[in-house]
Amino acid sequence: FGIISLFRELCGEILELRRRSKDAYQELCDAIISAVGDEIVLLSKVVPVLKEVIDFPETMDVVADQGNKEAKERLKYGFLQFFRVVSTHFDHLVLVLDDLQWTDAMSIELIDGIIGDKDNR
Repeated sequence: FGIISLFRELCGEILELRRRSKDAYQELCDAIISAVGDEIVLLSKVVPVLKEVIDFPETMDVVADQGNKEAKERLKYGFLQFFRVVSTHFDHLVLVLDDLQWTDAMSIELIDGIIGDKDNR
């Protein structure tokens, strides 16, 4: 996914926040876990660095027998929730969209979801 690099960058910003303010870092991690829920496990499979950034309970798990459509929707939901929470915790979050002609379909769906998210300010 082309959007994976965005989430790696956001994880880097979260790690930087941990260095600057452990309380703000913990507040952000708690908000992410609360908003994303069990989908954080799916996200960590796609963005493995997430496991290093956010300490989520090992008891969280995903249903193994999911259809592709259901798994895709859960992953999309998890990404959008993650982005919504992170974007509210950082003052100025700018997305630079470059070389979109090379972007895969899932990334386009996620970008469309981010742009169209009326609850994300």
